[in-house]
Amino acid sequence: MSKTAVVVGASQGIGLEIVQSLLDEGHRVIAASRNIQNIESLKTKFSSLQSVELDLTDAKSIGALTNAVEHMGGIDVLVFNAGVGKFGSLSEMTMGDWDRMFDTNAKGFFLIISALQNELKKKCAQVITITSDVSSRAIARGAIYAASKHAQKALIRSFQMEFKNQIRFTEIRPGNVATDFGGVIGAEPSGDYLSPKDVANAVLHVVNSSSKMRIDEIQMRPIDREVVF
Repeated sequence: MSKTAVVVGASQGIGLEIVQSLLDEGHRVIAASRNIQNIESLKTKFSSLQSVELDLTDAKSIGALTNAVEHMGGIDVLVFNAGVGKFGSLSEMTMGDWDRMFDTNAKGFFLIISALQNELKKKCAQVITITSDVSSRAIARGAIYAASKHAQKALIRSFQMEFKNQIRFTEIRPGNVATDFGGVIGAEPSGDYLSPKDVANAVLHVVNSSSKMRIDEIQMRPIDREVVF
């Protein structure tokens, strides 16, 4: 059954792979991102794809996404994949780094759910949030990033309790993924890195699950990485 999905943070890496995977399964997709150039190239292949420029720090931009969702007649799935990270020692971090990570990873998620909550409740939509395996543990040289992901997890857990059977929330917590992120450039899928497709497959698993079932959390890591909780 075809569904209407919104993917936030869709222009590259995990987000672009999620968009492609949803389209391949016949779903309608609204892809939202600051940079929609990569998304535009997919439109020649998929007529069921729309793109929306989205700045999570701009209320008008979020309003444009809300209007696009209303025009599509509702939403079945929201994938929140937007995220930024910077890693280094405490002395290397700045308040600008703090603001950038919290504004996108935590505040951005809060604002999107606030803006779309009425549309999400209409169809008991599935909200899938891609966080990180550090959303419930700490790491050296990643204090602000981990803190922002802890905050994101707290929002997810609170929304799970608040909306109960009105909106279903799933947190997907991947470990290292082979994307250009946080200063890592050119990593390849291996025993040390998941592929973006691995994460997209986890998203599809949730999307294709029974509407009578709630999947609260999926944690996934590369096979050769240390087992940590």
